[in-house]
Amino acid sequence: MRNEVDYWHGGAQGLRVGDRLLTASELVRRGNPYSSRSSPDLPAPTNLDRVYFSSEREFARAYGYRNELILPNGHRIRRGALYRVQPAGQIEEDPDFAGAGVSWSAPSAIVLEVEEPKVSMRSSDAVRAIGKYSTWDDGRPMYLEDGRLALTWQMEARGVTQQRLDRFIPRWTPWEDALARLDKIMALGHL
Repeated sequence: MRNEVDYWHGGAQGLRVGDRLLTASELVRRGNPYSSRSSPDLPAPTNLDRVYFSSEREFARAYGYRNELILPNGHRIRRGALYRVQPAGQIEEDPDFAGAGVSWSAPSAIVLEVEEPKVSMRSSDAVRAIGKYSTWDDGRPMYLEDGRLALTWQMEARGVTQQRLDRFIPRWTPWEDALARLDKIMALGHL
């Protein structure tokens, strides 16, 4: 019997139907290295004792796409998968996407289906899928509807305008890359 809502998890490859998603805390307890540093494009989960999933397939696909393996030689390989999952335990909204109705967490989840063993998508599509729900620390949207990076209060305090920002940052640029680029441009006094 199917849920009324399908839940999706984008994460590391290799899970099979019936496997249980492990929380970040469980991974560490089992001796698996877990750190947001191992996948620097992704923030650490809000609660390390919960697993995260989405009611929007493309949102979860984007997280699967951004899942990375860093080899001993330092090379990064994008190799995440997309799973349809059944949450186990009380479902709570992910506070990082509060009010968006897109990201959820539970104490655990079971893999019902391996939907896409190796997620393949364009980087800009992954940024769009997550970015349209992302907000800055003051609650303002991170991206405008057309994909332009939105101003932060910190940028405004430094006199940056949306027009100037648009000149230097292409649409749907990952926010981490955009901020790093802006720091360099500001250091040179060009913004």
